[in-house]
Amino acid sequence: MHSFSSLRHSLYRTGMALLLAVMPITLSPCVVSAQSSTAQITPSKRMLRPGDLYRTKTLGGAQVSPDNRWIVYTLTTVDSAGDKRSTDLWMTSRNGGEHLRLTHTADENERSPKWSPDGKFLSFVTTRNGEKKSQIWLLDRRGGEAYKLTNFTTDLTDYAWSPDGKRIAVILRDVHFTDTSKAKSPAPIVINRYHFKQDGEGYLW
Repeated sequence: MHSFSSLRHSLYRTGMALLLAVMPITLSPCVVSAQSSTAQITPSKRMLRPGDLYRTKTLGGAQVSPDNRWIVYTLTTVDSAGDKRSTDLWMTSRNGGEHLRLTHTADENERSPKWSPDGKFLSFVTTRNGEKKSQIWLLDRRGGEAYKLTNFTTDLTDYAWSPDGKRIAVILRDVHFTDTSKAKSPAPIVINRYHFKQDGEGYLW
């Protein structure tokens, strides 16, 4: 297991590598004085514009590989023309030297990437081919296309690999759940915990 501080340090190093890759500036040959060569160039500033939000990219779901060499994460971009967001999987080496795009889907979004315990596979959750429910997909790091592992008929909440990599535990929404608020006389909801409701999930039982 890796602590949050080590993951944050890895992402910091990755970010520095990306920054340094675009920093070199080629100057045209000219004769300058010693005083002008040491002068600091201050970039011009402007107010934030609404269009800047479309250029904002969001990272999430970062997971360090079992061998500590790679970090997989999701990258969300905004398509202003199509009025939609697109989330794909990316992988970067821990030293920031390599960056690989693992998925390139225009109409589907990937989330919850996780490494298999042996580091040979990457699992993720997505909805493809017109499916209504999200499924777990597997991607072999040694090559090949991702393939669907599950065929759930209800909502997938979360999942986790077993330590030996032979099983995957999942949390699914109860298909027999009845929304009592739609009944004429809804049954009372008994609250016996402090954190009883969650955005996107509703009441926690």
